[in-house]
Amino acid sequence: MPPRPRSLESDLEDVSPIAPRPTPPPAKKQELAEERPSKKMGFYSTEDERIRAAYLNTRGREPGETFGEFMENAVLERVARLEKKYNDGREWEGVDAGTIKSITQLGVGRNRPR
Repeated sequence: MPPRPRSLESDLEDVSPIAPRPTPPPAKKQELAEERPSKKMGFYSTEDERIRAAYLNTRGREPGETFGEFMENAVLERVARLEKKYNDGREWEGVDAGTIKSITQLGVGRNRPR
Protein backbone atom coordinates (compact mmCIF):
# COMPACT_ATOMS: atom_id res chain seq x y z
CA MET A 1 0.00 0.00 0.00
CA PRO A 2 1.51 3.38 -0.98
CA PRO A 3 2.16 5.87 1.80
CA ARG A 4 -0.56 8.37 2.56
CA PRO A 5 0.06 11.82 0.99
CA ARG A 6 1.18 14.53 3.37
CA SER A 7 -1.57 16.96 4.30
CA LEU A 8 -1.26 20.42 2.80
CA GLU A 9 -1.05 23.52 4.96
CA SER A 10 -3.46 26.35 4.28
CA ASP A 11 -3.65 29.92 5.47
CA LEU A 12 -7.42 29.81 4.98
CA GLU A 13 -8.23 27.93 8.19
CA ASP A 14 -9.57 31.06 9.89
CA VAL A 15 -11.64 32.15 6.87
CA SER A 16 -15.35 31.45 6.85
CA PRO A 17 -16.60 29.95 3.56
CA ILE A 18 -19.84 31.94 3.83
CA ALA A 19 -18.46 35.29 4.99
CA PRO A 20 -18.23 38.01 2.31
CA ARG A 21 -14.77 38.46 0.90
CA PRO A 22 -13.00 41.64 1.97
CA THR A 23 -12.65 44.36 -0.64
CA PRO A 24 -9.07 44.48 -1.91
CA PRO A 25 -7.16 47.64 -1.03
CA PRO A 26 -6.74 50.26 -3.78
CA ALA A 27 -3.82 49.65 -6.13
CA LYS A 28 -0.51 51.06 -4.99
CA LYS A 29 1.68 53.23 -7.20
CA GLN A 30 4.06 50.32 -7.84
CA GLU A 31 1.18 48.07 -8.95
CA LEU A 32 -0.06 50.78 -11.31
CA ALA A 33 3.44 51.16 -12.74
CA GLU A 34 3.55 47.42 -13.41
CA GLU A 35 0.46 47.76 -15.62
CA ARG A 36 2.20 50.26 -17.90
CA PRO A 37 4.70 48.95 -20.43
CA SER A 38 8.33 49.37 -19.38
CA LYS A 39 10.59 51.67 -21.37
CA LYS A 40 14.26 51.00 -21.89
CA MET A 41 16.67 53.51 -20.37
CA GLY A 42 20.45 53.41 -20.33
CA PHE A 43 23.59 55.30 -19.38
CA TYR A 44 27.36 55.06 -19.36
CA SER A 45 29.29 54.91 -16.10
CA THR A 46 32.87 54.71 -14.93
CA GLU A 47 31.44 53.08 -11.76
CA ASP A 48 29.94 50.05 -13.56
CA GLU A 49 31.88 47.45 -11.53
CA ARG A 50 30.91 49.10 -8.24
CA ILE A 51 27.24 49.23 -9.27
CA ARG A 52 27.23 45.52 -10.22
CA ALA A 53 29.04 44.64 -6.95
CA ALA A 54 26.43 46.49 -4.89
CA TYR A 55 23.69 44.56 -6.67
CA LEU A 56 25.36 41.16 -6.30
CA ASN A 57 26.25 41.71 -2.64
CA THR A 58 22.75 42.83 -1.62
CA ARG A 59 20.59 40.63 -3.87
CA GLY A 60 18.01 38.91 -1.71
CA ARG A 61 18.41 41.42 1.13
CA GLU A 62 16.81 44.42 -0.61
CA PRO A 63 13.64 44.73 -2.72
CA GLY A 64 14.02 44.25 -6.43
CA GLU A 65 14.96 40.93 -7.88
CA THR A 66 16.53 41.93 -11.17
CA PHE A 67 19.45 44.20 -11.96
CA GLY A 68 17.06 46.49 -13.82
CA GLU A 69 14.78 46.76 -10.77
CA PHE A 70 17.83 47.48 -8.61
CA MET A 71 18.90 50.31 -10.92
CA GLU A 72 15.37 51.70 -11.19
CA ASN A 73 14.97 51.73 -7.38
CA ALA A 74 18.29 53.57 -7.01
CA VAL A 75 17.24 56.22 -9.51
CA LEU A 76 13.76 56.56 -7.98
CA GLU A 77 15.27 57.14 -4.53
CA ARG A 78 17.12 60.15 -5.97
CA VAL A 79 14.01 61.29 -7.86
CA ALA A 80 11.97 61.22 -4.63
CA ARG A 81 14.66 63.24 -2.84
CA LEU A 82 14.69 65.83 -5.64
CA GLU A 83 10.88 66.02 -5.70
CA LYS A 84 10.87 66.61 -1.97
CA LYS A 85 13.53 69.31 -2.23
CA TYR A 86 12.38 71.14 -5.37
CA ASN A 87 8.70 70.24 -5.89
CA ASP A 88 7.18 70.32 -2.38
CA GLY A 89 7.29 66.51 -2.23
CA ARG A 90 4.89 66.15 -5.17
CA GLU A 91 5.70 63.92 -8.13
CA TRP A 92 6.65 65.76 -11.29
CA GLU A 93 4.51 65.15 -14.32
CA GLY A 94 6.17 62.69 -16.71
CA VAL A 95 7.87 63.81 -19.91
CA ASP A 96 8.52 61.95 -23.17
CA ALA A 97 12.01 60.61 -23.85
CA GLY A 98 12.50 63.03 -26.76
CA THR A 99 12.13 65.97 -24.39
CA ILE A 100 15.59 65.41 -22.91
CA LYS A 101 18.36 66.68 -25.15
CA SER A 102 21.89 65.31 -25.14
CA ILE A 103 24.54 66.99 -23.04
CA THR A 104 26.27 68.21 -26.18
CA GLN A 105 23.11 70.10 -27.13
CA LEU A 106 22.66 71.57 -23.66
CA GLY A 107 26.25 72.26 -22.69
CA VAL A 108 25.88 70.55 -19.31
CA GLY A 109 27.69 67.75 -17.51
CA ARG A 110 31.04 66.95 -19.08
CA ASN A 111 30.32 69.42 -21.91
CA ARG A 112 29.50 72.46 -19.79
CA PRO A 113 31.37 75.67 -20.68
CA ARG A 114 34.48 76.16 -18.55
